[in-house]
Amino acid sequence: AGIDRVQFYGAYNGSIGSLFTNTDYDSDYDTNYDFNIMEAGVIGDLKDKHTDFKIQLNFKPANDRSFLQNLFTDVYIMNTRIPHHKIIVGNSRNQVGVDGGASSYTLPFAMRSQIGRTFGNTRALGVRVVGDYPYVDYSLAVNSSDRFFRDFFPGAEFTGWVNVKPLSKVQEKYGNLVIGGGLNAGQNHTDYKVAGAYIGYKHKNFTANAEYSIADGYNGVNISTDKAS
Repeated sequence: AGIDRVQFYGAYNGSIGSLFTNTDYDSDYDTNYDFNIMEAGVIGDLKDKHTDFKIQLNFKPANDRSFLQNLFTDVYIMNTRIPHHKIIVGNSRNQVGVDGGASSYTLPFAMRSQIGRTFGNTRALGVRVVGDYPYVDYSLAVNSSDRFFRDFFPGAEFTGWVNVKPLSKVQEKYGNLVIGGGLNAGQNHTDYKVAGAYIGYKHKNFTANAEYSIADGYNGVNISTDKAS
């Protein structure tokens, strides 16, 4: 088909500070790095006008992962030929909850909530179908339960999330109300199940939302057999 357009990008969010080690403030100091995001990537469109691709690299180190395991984050192809739908094939963000499934660039706060960090801030290799209609949107995925390319295929998982938007046609007057829920369940050397619910409302400059999750084992950044909520 051929490539129609390519765009490169980079992102950094963090700080660099120096700490002097004695009272004379001479040249002896320690340099500290503290950053949340250090990424670069490429996005592009194919000439068929319905197919996009994305490759994103993460350069932020992780203590429990090798450089290559941590390097590739988003690596996928997305097709939009079916109206109101996106079909995503590859390694992409897993829609485990609203906060966990959101891009780091669109979070309403500087950091993810505890739910998002523990259960949902993950990516998975598989096939995902995203639908978007006036009164409902959804994300349904069948993936490998692997995280960060640690294992070839330790098991399969299903991730589904559905949002209902009852005020869609009148949101300019009454605001935007979203009520959602979903499930992430699979097997990665142990079974795990995470269920969640969400409600959010936004009108003009007012925003309020709440999210709740309950887990019987979970497969977030690390696999766990713990029960949590």
